[in-house]
Amino acid sequence: MADCIDCKKCERACPALRDNGLREAVEAYAGIIRDKHDYLTTTSGGAAQAISKMTLSKGGVVYGCASLPAAKVCHIRVCREEDLEKLKGSKYVQSSLLTEFGNIVTDVEAGRRVLFIGTPCQVAAVKALFNKTPENLLLVDIVCHGVPSLEFLKDYLRHNGIEPDSVGKIEFRDGQSFKIKVVDKSDKIVYESLSYYEHPLRDIYYTAFINGDSYRPSCYGCRFASPSRCSDITIGDFWGLGKVSPADEIPPHDKGISLLLPVTEKGIRTLDELGRLMALYRRDVDEAVGGNAQLRHPTPYGAWTGAFNCLRKIIGVWPAATIIYYIHRLKDSAVSQILTITSWITKRRQ
Repeated sequence: MADCIDCKKCERACPALRDNGLREAVEAYAGIIRDKHDYLTTTSGGAAQAISKMTLSKGGVVYGCASLPAAKVCHIRVCREEDLEKLKGSKYVQSSLLTEFGNIVTDVEAGRRVLFIGTPCQVAAVKALFNKTPENLLLVDIVCHGVPSLEFLKDYLRHNGIEPDSVGKIEFRDGQSFKIKVVDKSDKIVYESLSYYEHPLRDIYYTAFINGDSYRPSCYGCRFASPSRCSDITIGDFWGLGKVSPADEIPPHDKGISLLLPVTEKGIRTLDELGRLMALYRRDVDEAVGGNAQLRHPTPYGAWTGAFNCLRKIIGVWPAATIIYYIHRLKDSAVSQILTITSWITKRRQ
């Protein structure tokens, strides 16, 4: 760039290049938020909601990801408990942080308790705002499998006849059911997919997402997808619960159960306080890591991921996702699969 003065500040601040103080978790917990309404309206057991409520009860502010009108997915600042509704639910797309970096610094320097919840790379970016992580800043990262770009989401909306500017909100998940619901600005449902695991070819967004084909290029080499974490607490779904040792003491949790991995002393203290808002059950760290591949390594960029990204530029996202879905699962030769499915798509278009 013509304006670059070669000061190297961008390299020193880049989360992918700097030392992010990565540490392995010292404890693991399964957790269920005690408030029944919150449990039914959040995903993964409600850990983010519980930590957010606790922060606000102490006069703090929360920065989290929200689905906003015009198909925007951004981090926002929340200082009232009723506004936490905007942060509920998973968002399987990259969110924007640009409008909030300055606000985070202002709140921290004013001495307020600040909670930031985001992907590990976003947490690392917030850490880079400070020479040393302030005591009044609590960093919580989510177990991230990789995320598609916002443009990929907008292309998906247009494929379904929805102009992004007309969108009021997008919901990416209903409890344990992976499905997408889009409502317009009058709160009318304009699109609702079927559950992915029951009808995997009926929704191209989830077909590509679950297969790991639609992520941003940097996700496939993510340095944060490992047992070593950059936050105070890592949260997510507790996949693999009960695989290492019995989990008979944990009540039924058909709407999900949270994984909580405290990494720092600040994280451990936070979980000690969290007991009044969540039922917490001590588990083995190896069980948590073993049940979630993204706590061990990033999603690999395989041959079929490359094929999907090439095909979608030529024949479009839906035909490409359909072809790659069958290639992932069928046992016949890849060539015969492509010919058969391409012939089927051609007939459908006639």
